[in-house]
Parts: sequence; structure tokens; C-alpha cells
Amino acid sequence: MNFATTIDIYSNPEANVIGPRAFSSKPQGTALLALAYFKGMSKSGIVCTAKHYPGHGQADKDSHGTLPVIQISFQELWKKELVPYRILIREGLPAIMSRHLVYPQILGDLTPSYRSPYFIEEVLRRKLGFEGVLVTDDLEMNGAIYGGLDTARASKECLDAGNDLILISHTPRVQEKTWDFLLKVLRRDPSFRKRIEESVRRILKLKLQAFKRDRAEAKQLNLPLEPVKDFFQESALRSVTLIKKESIPYIPEEGERILLIGQFEDYLTEGKKRYPQAETLYFHYSPFFFSLPEENLRIRRAAKDFDTLIFCLANYNSLEILKSLKSLNKKIIVVSALTPIYLRETPWVKSSLAVYGTDRKCFAAGFAVLRGDFTPEGKLPISLSSSLDDP
Repeated sequence: MNFATTIDIYSNPEANVIGPRAFSSKPQGTALLALAYFKGMSKSGIVCTAKHYPGHGQADKDSHGTLPVIQISFQELWKKELVPYRILIREGLPAIMSRHLVYPQILGDLTPSYRSPYFIEEVLRRKLGFEGVLVTDDLEMNGAIYGGLDTARASKECLDAGNDLILISHTPRVQEKTWDFLLKVLRRDPSFRKRIEESVRRILKLKLQAFKRDRAEAKQLNLPLEPVKDFFQESALRSVTLIKKESIPYIPEEGERILLIGQFEDYLTEGKKRYPQAETLYFHYSPFFFSLPEENLRIRRAAKDFDTLIFCLANYNSLEILKSLKSLNKKIIVVSALTPIYLRETPWVKSSLAVYGTDRKCFAAGFAVLRGDFTPEGKLPISLSSSLDDP
């Protein structure tokens, strides 16, 4: 079982926690790519779990740290965020993950959706016809215990609302405390026991459907390692997207001074392979999406001595640094990693391409395009206009 894939619509450019994992800013595009992902996993004997129900793409906050409030109507939710669920459920989607989100326009209060019988029983089970297993996202997230609940009591409310599986990811003591608490409730409350038995039936049905395979079929699922490596390399090459091509391909002139700037060691390593005459400058990735002024100053001072800067843009932290380099009037080539949404804020950048991961294969593919080895055919998953929706 894989707790993937993410089928949230990339509706809000501020949705940093979702952006790099989203297929598209369009519901139909998201649904079609998610369907292919689901079918591929099913063919390989893996249970797919679509997430994060009812939809995290409109949120501008991360439910790992707080409880996001999403101000949309049910009509908006139905026409956008729920479109991939509507399609995948019809195709037999076996599992869904619920997320810690609040929809006050829909519920009229601040009840989190993952503890809402309306969202689970009325919308998911009845309106969408989902008969599979519903698993919560991690109940140790701050968003899950927002309002003073501990994980054990939040788990009880989740199960009461219709979730089938509880995810507690990190702390054995919290897992044990929750197990003990739920067991006590189960023994004294017949209605809760009946509710749990409904979930057990769904879970057993899923296991029988997914894993009842004969030995010959199981042998077919043992994929050799080398073709898998080739698949991921080919995917990285196919997905590179040329965004602005003024200096791409980039072949430096003799004596040209080049500086590779980035927060990933693999980026600098792959860049150095393709531009051995370049120097490298590493900066620390900030999980808080901003950079320190002294870090900006250090990088600006170093960049002054170079003709061309090849910069890795991946988050707000690196965006701030990139903006600080604009006034140097250097040739700047941007390799965007993960989501390319930050390029919306740098219209002055005339040379840029996008890769969609931060591993060595992705950066190798990006630098292959930069050197002119091949013409990329990747397409942007989002619009870089003022709105994420297409004009």
C-alpha cells in the first residue's frame, strides 16, 4: 500500500506544502494523470491512496503546523477539488487519505473535515459512492489536534466520523496511549464497536481484493532493478521544460567566468560535470522559506566576480537570494527545481528551465538541456501568469 498519489489541485500559489507534489492547476489534467498513476500502481500490485481529501490545493497554510481554513463553497469544491475523486472513485479507487482542513462556508463552523460526518458519510460515501478504505493523515500533526484534543481523542472522533484507519507516524508512546484508550472505549461502547466492525469489513475486503494472487502472478511483479533506474532517468529527461530560452542552450565563451549557485549538492555536482570551468557556491536550505540577510550579502559579494550565474530556484528561501542578485546585472540562468511557481516573481529572468525533482537524475537532465544535448518537450503543469488558472 502506498499513501500516494497527491490529487490536490494546485489552485493557490501560496500552497507550498502541496505545490511540488501536485500534478496540475487544472482539475481535469490532475484527474487524468492521477488515474494513470493509480492504474500503474494497481497493475503492479500496490494499493493506491489518493490524497488529501477533500482537497488541500486552496490552502495557504500547512496542516503539519496549523489547521488551514479554506474559504470556498461546496459548488466550488465540487467543480474543482472533487473532480479527481469523482473520476478515480468511478474507476475503482481502493483507498483515500483524509486531511486536517476547515471549510466554514460549507459546514458553518470550524469542524475539521477529517472529523466531519458530513464530508465522510454524506459526501464521500453517499454522494461520491466511495466504498473503499479511508485513512487519516498523520494525527500527530498540529492541525489534527488543533483546539486542545490529544491524539487519542482525535482518533476516536475520526473513527466516529467514518475513517477506517488511523495514521500515527512518529511516537510509540502516543501510539500505545491511543491504542489503550480506543480499546477501553471499544469494550464499553457497543455502538463504537459496531462502527469499528464496519471499518474492519472494508479493510478485509480491500486485502482480499488486492493481495489474493497466485504464485505466478506474484513472480511477474519482481521488477529488475536496471530497467527501473532507466525509467526514472527517462522520466526526468522527458519532463524538463524550457521556459525562457534567451541563453539556452548555453555554451560559454573562452575565459567566461561561471558560478553555479544552489542549495542541493547534487545540483552543484551535476553542474560541475557539464561546466568543469565553473566555480560552485552552496547555500543552506531554510525550512522556514526565508533567507538570512547575511546569507544574501555573502552570495552577492561572491557573485560580483563572475560573468554568468547558473542559479537553482526551489523555494522562497532561494527566491529571496535570486532577487538580491538582480541588481548585479549579470547573465543569470535559472534551473527551477520542484515547482516552477516562483518564476512568476522573476519576470526579469530571460533564461530558465524547469525540472521537477531534486535528485541527481533530474539535475543531470536539466544540465543536458542547458548544454544543448537535446530539445526538451516537457510541459508546465501550471500557468505562470498572475492566476494559476489558464487564461
